[in-house]
Amino acid sequence: MNHNLIQDAVRGQLSLPAVPRVVRQLVTHLKDPGTSLDGIVEDLEQDPVLAARTLQLANSPYYSGRRSLSSISDAVSVLGISALQRLVLTVGLSAVFVEVPGVNLRQFWLDATVAATTARMVAQMSDMTREDADAAHLAGLLHASGHLILCMAFPQEATQAFASHRCIRGAELAAAELQAFGMIYPAVGAAWVEKMGFPSIVENAIRYHLDPRGAQAVGLASVVNVAVQVAASVGAGDSVEDALEKVDLKLLDLVELDQNKFQEDLHSSYDDLRSLSSPV
Repeated sequence: MNHNLIQDAVRGQLSLPAVPRVVRQLVTHLKDPGTSLDGIVEDLEQDPVLAARTLQLANSPYYSGRRSLSSISDAVSVLGISALQRLVLTVGLSAVFVEVPGVNLRQFWLDATVAATTARMVAQMSDMTREDADAAHLAGLLHASGHLILCMAFPQEATQAFASHRCIRGAELAAAELQAFGMIYPAVGAAWVEKMGFPSIVENAIRYHLDPRGAQAVGLASVVNVAVQVAASVGAGDSVEDALEKVDLKLLDLVELDQNKFQEDLHSSYDDLRSLSSPV
């Protein structure tokens, strides 16, 4: 997509936020199967915050057990590429979106985390999307990033439209944005993801997740749509039965996923998803 088209659409008032250079380098290296661990270590050592967070995560009980890791190299080896990707992205986003008018960022990222976790879970259930589970997680995490960008670009309109509003998501959020900004978040978020250099499968899943039927990324777009619906139910405090009533289960047919299997897996994982939405 031509990013100038987006800027022209809102009379040049919308700019896509820049991600720190080191984070961009790391994202590029982490998705390149030919990148050596030494190169990733060198990138991490350029950013004290990232280096510290990497060591902190690697020394957590989940990864290190009783060992104490003091080098970035050891930490990278213990964490692995997928965990590092999520860590780098989380730290990078926290640097970009520090304060956003009309948005409770804590709740926003809790919802995004639930959507990302659900998207990965759903993607792993289907033979069609299993190999794209990491991309599904990323698309779920960033699916509503365009809303943050729009609120930053139009702070007065955002405050008016969303500051006292209950948390809304999906199609309802897009409708409110269209009235407030004249644009909706999927196109903006997809353009930003493209600008950051993420794979087109992630970009298309974000762009089309509100209407995944017939989309270029029909598989992951459908997965993200379902994940967002589940995240909305988790955020609303719904029971798993209520959540299943609200999910468009027909979307699962687009990724050749058995509806009964999805319902069983959601029943077994729903409490864990709820714990993600309200950490202690």
